Amino acid sequence: EGRLMKERSQESDWRLYRERVSGWRERYLEKANRGVGAVLSDDSKTPTERFWDAHRRMEEVSRVLADCFDGHARSRMQGNLLIMHGNGVIFDDDLSEFSDGLRERIESAARELFRED
Repeated sequence: EGRLMKERSQESDWRLYRERVSGWRERYLEKANRGVGAVLSDDSKTPTERFWDAHRRMEEVSRVLADCFDGHARSRMQGNLLIMHGNGVIFDDDLSEFSDGLRERIESAARELFRED
């Protein structure tokens, strides 16, 4: 992340980020809510198992939300985008409107940090 943060973000990237972030959060939560609903509807488990499985899933979602969406500042934008990308909150397509430099830095860092060995 060191090299990633050395590059200053363009104003257009910061504006776009601020415009998109709430939509990304809502999209992520829509998917997460469906997952929790599926856990709660799993008739192969007892009500107690469903409750605790849903609770664990919601804690995981809560951690991702905190990592990705807390502390929005221009100085943290690139790091936040990288964390969002690594957690499956955003995808390469979501980065397509950002400047080439920012998109390339995020995609390159994501490949380096999140590659499967």
